[in-house]
Amino acid sequence: MSAATNLAVVQALRQQLDTRFPTARPLAQPKHGVVASGIDLLDELLPGGLPRGAMSVVVGEPSSGKSALAARWVAAVTQAGRTAAWVGAPLPSAAGLARQGVDLKCLLAVRGAGDGGRKAAEALLESGVFDLLILDDDGKGNASSTAWPRLQRAAAGSRQALLVIADPPPLGDPLRYYAAVVLNARRERGAGIRLELLKSRFGKSGSGLRLDSMPDQAGFPILPELPGLLQAARDL
Repeated sequence: MSAATNLAVVQALRQQLDTRFPTARPLAQPKHGVVASGIDLLDELLPGGLPRGAMSVVVGEPSSGKSALAARWVAAVTQAGRTAAWVGAPLPSAAGLARQGVDLKCLLAVRGAGDGGRKAAEALLESGVFDLLILDDDGKGNASSTAWPRLQRAAAGSRQALLVIADPPPLGDPLRYYAAVVLNARRERGAGIRLELLKSRFGKSGSGLRLDSMPDQAGFPILPELPGLLQAARDL
């Protein structure tokens, strides 16, 4: 076939795929808006921020800056007087979060690991009261079977933003499949964090940036957990 014929066939196939699988098409903007981080470069890499009604993921090795990025979003939400929740075990310290600008009065912290943490995150999403939910997932338990699709559905049925921070998942793990946005974080020299957009339903994957510091904050590190200082916590 000629080049023109091949192009016509490709265009016809695209139209068929768009008709049969409309959710596979890149979206211009999230339907319910975004949760902005307040860092222009980061928000520009994304569709203005973390999409509401969707699950986003930041993966990276330990000490890659994942928790600091999550804290940046929590700070932006709570400084605006809105509520956020953080699920994980261990949890970051209240002192560390406060250094990042988090208003602890607007933060619910829930101690939960493995399947317990994922169930807690699902319950919090179903409550519908949080603008942003952070799940610091340890990769333990039965995440690969039903947890991620359940969390994705819970987020999609709300106007909340779900951000999962996790170590790089093994090959074939469905976490990336169910996420609308996937960022990879790695630490560079000094306090710098390199971010790469691995996946986006909003058509900008493959881009990247370097963050040298958090504006108006005391650097990236989150302190080790200090028991008793978190706004609210419970064992699962």
